[in-house]
Amino acid sequence: MGIRDRWLCALRGRFQRGCARCAVGSNAGVRVARSVPTRVCALRGRFQRGCARCAVGSNAGVRVARSVPTRVCALRGRFQRGCARCAVGSNAGVRVARSVPTRVCALRGRFQRGCARCAVGSNAGVRVARSVPTRVCALRGRFQRGCARCAVGSNAGVRVARSVPTRVCALRGRFQRGCARCAVGSNAGVRVARSVPTRVCALRGRFQRGCARCAVGSNAGVRVARSVPTRVCALRGRFQRGCARCAVGSNAGVRVARSVPTRVCALRGRFQRGCARCAVGSNAGVRVARSVPTRVCALRGRFQRGCARCAVGSNAGVRVARSVPTRVCALRGRFQRGCARCAVGSNAGVRVARSVPTRVCALRGGCQRGWQWRERDVYKSQLMGH
Repeated sequence: MGIRDRWLCALRGRFQRGCARCAVGSNAGVRVARSVPTRVCALRGRFQRGCARCAVGSNAGVRVARSVPTRVCALRGRFQRGCARCAVGSNAGVRVARSVPTRVCALRGRFQRGCARCAVGSNAGVRVARSVPTRVCALRGRFQRGCARCAVGSNAGVRVARSVPTRVCALRGRFQRGCARCAVGSNAGVRVARSVPTRVCALRGRFQRGCARCAVGSNAGVRVARSVPTRVCALRGRFQRGCARCAVGSNAGVRVARSVPTRVCALRGRFQRGCARCAVGSNAGVRVARSVPTRVCALRGRFQRGCARCAVGSNAGVRVARSVPTRVCALRGRFQRGCARCAVGSNAGVRVARSVPTRVCALRGGCQRGWQWRERDVYKSQLMGH
């Protein structure tokens, strides 16, 4: 069986045949060879049969055996030829050998013509046949004419027919004038009526004049009035001077005034000293003072012991009290023993000594061996009533 007989995992490194990264739905985007007795999860390692990377589901976080000889992910470890994860632009982050004859899908393996990465919607992870006469929406399945997913820059990834009379929402389909995709806040997913006289923030609801969603680069996707005297935060509304959203690399998209005495958190506003959001690489975007006595939560600010970031579910965004006797899963609520979320590379962020009886969370830090044992000792003492 040659290397081309195996799929490669765009997000998580080595496959076992049939691995898939399912953003949403039941086995969305799965490419499983018929002979594969058990499925493998692109984000989670080994499956128990049929597992997908569903934002929520069972068996999240399992590991894949060492004997898998195949490819590794563009963002997630070494490439073997052709793998790519194009986060932004033309083959962003690609490590593709010159002899690769075809394009490869950043999230789905090899392209079948018209392939799309649909984060949400009925066609999530679609593999569009060659006969598809129209474009497909990177985020939404088939285009409604003019739909665009502008991750970065001026209409990045836009497939807009010339006859489209109105603007289209990068995340929501056609605009109703002022439409916004508010990731967080009271107006999440709003459909703003035509009478809205002002702009609305792509991530936060109504614009505070000049607001921008700068994923990467110079004011990507900005709709800023000329009179705006100050910068605005791509993720948080107005800047607190120096705020930055460092998606990748050293201060990507940063607009920081020189007089800012402290760093600011890319995802949370000003840093509470030591806060970090390591999206890619070794502590990417981390600004942690050496004197920070406690760990801080990459997504939630300071930890309350056991804090978890559950992308979906009943415990989303929980602030777990100190009395919580067990670990909690960064993506799934409580750990099922062995759970790990590897943001980057092979066991990225995981600091697990071989003798550690339980796995630790890649998003929650504190996985150095000593920290793990301290947590276990705390747990034991709690069980014993101390």
